[in-house]
Amino acid sequence: MKKGRLYSAIALATLGSSSALGQWAFGIDDRDDLYRVNLTTGHASFITHEDVPILSIARNEATDKLYGVLPDGALYSIDEATGTPTFLGDSGNVQSPQGLAFAGEELWCSGSGGGELVRLDPLNGDILERITPNINIGGVTVLAINTAGTHAYMYGDLAGGGYYRTDFSGVLTQVFVLHEPLVGLFNTDGTFYQFIREGAYSRVDFGEPGFVPGPGGQVSNGQPGVHPWMDFTSANAVPEPGTLLALCIGSSVLLRRRNKRGCPF
Repeated sequence: MKKGRLYSAIALATLGSSSALGQWAFGIDDRDDLYRVNLTTGHASFITHEDVPILSIARNEATDKLYGVLPDGALYSIDEATGTPTFLGDSGNVQSPQGLAFAGEELWCSGSGGGELVRLDPLNGDILERITPNINIGGVTVLAINTAGTHAYMYGDLAGGGYYRTDFSGVLTQVFVLHEPLVGLFNTDGTFYQFIREGAYSRVDFGEPGFVPGPGGQVSNGQPGVHPWMDFTSANAVPEPGTLLALCIGSSVLLRRRNKRGCPF
């Protein structure tokens, strides 16, 4: 294969592979700073400081829209590029919803404690449905939903803490015991990522189809001292500088070759 075609093939193949681009996430810390996180390296890139105290975030992967909820239940949309929040509505009496997740187009959050689930209207924050749990699992700190939208997983801190699963019927079943200060959990194509307050993260196998085993890491924003994280959710994969360089080189070489041949396009 000639050099021009080789560079172009490498660039296009790399861009076409989500695994090559790695997994990315959005993270919000206790200072209301929003970051974009490369989960291959753990590096967190600052986006902006939010002017509202966002407690939990979730991304609708179907529409590529980011949402955040405040401790009082107020719902915001968040611009992924600039981090600018836009008020959508107030869910009323949902207090401290520390879990926020999408099941398709449905937006769910943890209720006021004990394992309650609340479905919100993503357009205005109105409460559409409440599901009361059969047992009290204490304060829910994270929430994620499987790809099929049939099961929700949450972490309850009662009796030392553990993961629970529900099929949205209100029946909670413990999956396993875990003693960690969890602040984030999200699912992308069957692979769940969990995060603790200090930024360490790992993958969780709930037995869902599509799970990909792999290493975890530590989120680092390059700032001195430790500032606890509040929540994480998935983000679109973006090319690393090396990938962009390969694409630029390949495109440049290919264009030069075409220009020499008098190709008009």
